[in-house]
Amino acid sequence: MVLDTSTASTTAPTVTSTSPTSGATGVSITAPVSAVFSSAVDSDSLTFTVKDPAGDTVPGTWTLPASNKATFTPSTELALHTTYTASVQASDLWGNAMADPVTWTFTTSTTPPAVTCPCTLWGPSAVPATTDMTGDTNSVELGTRFTSSTSGWVTGVTFYKGTGNTGTHTGSLWSDTGTLLATGTFTGETATGWQRMTFTTPVAIAADTPYVVSYHAPNGHYAVDGGYFAAAHQSYPLTGTADTTAHHNGLYRYGADPAFPNGSYGSANYWVGPVFTADNPGASLAAPGASEDNAATLTHTADAGSPLVTTLPAKTAVSSVRATVTVLSGPRAAAARKLHVTAVTSYDRAGHKVSVHLSAPLPDGTRFKVTVTARDRHHHAVQSRTWTLTARTVHKKKN
Repeated sequence: MVLDTSTASTTAPTVTSTSPTSGATGVSITAPVSAVFSSAVDSDSLTFTVKDPAGDTVPGTWTLPASNKATFTPSTELALHTTYTASVQASDLWGNAMADPVTWTFTTSTTPPAVTCPCTLWGPSAVPATTDMTGDTNSVELGTRFTSSTSGWVTGVTFYKGTGNTGTHTGSLWSDTGTLLATGTFTGETATGWQRMTFTTPVAIAADTPYVVSYHAPNGHYAVDGGYFAAAHQSYPLTGTADTTAHHNGLYRYGADPAFPNGSYGSANYWVGPVFTADNPGASLAAPGASEDNAATLTHTADAGSPLVTTLPAKTAVSSVRATVTVLSGPRAAAARKLHVTAVTSYDRAGHKVSVHLSAPLPDGTRFKVTVTARDRHHHAVQSRTWTLTARTVHKKKN
């Protein structure tokens, strides 16, 4: 690019507006942060940061979709009821540099965004820029790396189908390292548009933990948007993570059969996502007394556990909430440990309550311990709660 020096500016750019505005309150925890400059700026010169009250930098990615507007997208949602400080500094295209950064503050909302689940990364009206990659007819697995801000269950897979994307499609959920957690086959597909399949058994996932969702396109012709994951894509409570050298996104793997997609190129989005719900699809209601701190027995049905419930301090950082299951010694211990049962948490932000479910039932008579820990945003411990329990199955009476 050759600049027209006859119109060269000798004045450094200024910031004409910001979003959120300086001093704004009630800002959504998923809102991007942006700044508009008085003139076009050089992307190589731009510095854009957002910091929390402790001075720690919020992870995220900035983009320059317009030559004079910079947008910062956090990698995950911000904390509730927290004041953040944003800062930008840049030079214009002629090298005129801002002498000092421009900073402003804003405070996030006390309540999370409204969520209606089942949730997906993209709504039914979302359409890829390229719905059919006609130049690639190879059999390929296509995937997206994602996290959820709350524990819950992945019930299936959704992907966008172009007219040439024919054949039988399978959908899969993987751990971040490639362990297959669930798979299924799409049925009743339409000629084009969004397709959805449901797993036979929902899969419990942990908050703020990366997973990979994928589908297999046996004849190629997949939907794709290049560069999409240069920044994270948020659809609360889900986040399609930004493509980085340490943790790629926009994943693929060529081959005749479904396999964990571990390749990436150009931060592309292949328009495949999880179907997520924060409510256990098979869980029973909490048994009487299940929320008591010194409960002695946890009753559960054969398909899922009744939850334990405890209230956390309002200052709790949601991402810090952890729950663990420890099988205690006893005649059922060996069999119980082979099941690798884990604790799955769901968090009610409004009431500051955490519910803990078992990922699968334990054998009758198993003695075990459930521990919940949490920290505040400064990483200080604010909660440690332990229950010692004995598993019992509830047998329903026949009429």
